[in-house]
Amino acid sequence: MNVWTYACLTMGLLLFAAPAGALIPDNIEILSTSPGWVTAGSSDTATVTVLVTNSSSPVSGVVVDFAVDNSTYGSIANARMETDEAGKAAAVFRPGTRSGTARITARVAQDEPLEGSVDLSIDHAAPYQIDNTWYSPKVTAGGTTDITVRMVDRYGNVV
Repeated sequence: MNVWTYACLTMGLLLFAAPAGALIPDNIEILSTSPGWVTAGSSDTATVTVLVTNSSSPVSGVVVDFAVDNSTYGSIANARMETDEAGKAAAVFRPGTRSGTARITARVAQDEPLEGSVDLSIDHAAPYQIDNTWYSPKVTAGGTTDITVRMVDRYGNVV
């Protein structure tokens, strides 16, 4: 083979290798949770959408793993998703019976893992019963006293 053949082969290999290097993701961003909060014990769901990019260009075909920090707050229905042509992946969060704040994490596993997280608020359900009352049992005639009533939903979350 002559020098031109080797030069052409080398250039061809470089042209094929350059785009492959550009496809390595270097950023993951959580775009949204829709809606911004859900109700404990309900059939409500929230969609968590992430964007995976390389130098601000979307990267498709990347596997994203979604997780919830505490399973008492809920679960992710489709915890492993692949990014589409726009570099986006979405998972569905289903709330449990506990109110509070669920931290949802999206992670791309590679040599240097990429990770992003978002907090999703979980509100209590409708009031169900009185949990406790506080007041002073002795009040002077004509006086006043504070009465505090604590209510909970049917899962024990304070309303």
